[in-house]
Amino acid sequence: MELRQLAIDYVLRALTDELHADRGELRERAESLVTIAESAAVPIEELIRWIHTDAPQKEYSLREWRAYCAQRPAIQEVLFCTDYEAAAFDPQPRR
Repeated sequence: MELRQLAIDYVLRALTDELHADRGELRERAESLVTIAESAAVPIEELIRWIHTDAPQKEYSLREWRAYCAQRPAIQEVLFCTDYEAAAFDPQPRR
């Protein structure tokens, strides 16, 4: 089985578990979420973890996933930075 198809199947299973919907209805969303993850260089494991993370009023939408991916570099820097002063939140966008 192709690696991309395997990733889509895993994401589809996670969406089905969380949304309790028909797999056929969710297949296109799973494919789109994987495409966004690929373009943002986000591991599929992180996408699946995002799907399984509860959040108030979460829609499991492409818009939400894109927003998460856009914030990810800043989140990763804070999580993995060893210089605590450099990890402080800076409200100014980077240039």
